[in-house]
Amino acid sequence: MNRPRRVTWRRVATIAVVVACVGYAPIAITELWPYAHPGAPAFGE
Repeated sequence: MNRPRRVTWRRVATIAVVVACVGYAPIAITELWPYAHPGAPAFGE
């Protein structure tokens, strides 16, 4: 079990991008609600 203990920057960057995308997705979806359903809540208002 000679597994390297060093974390590569590529892996850290990939995880950071995935976390940012998953965190931003609910905000992006709620911004589109008013176009699909009039009167729906929106953060921008």
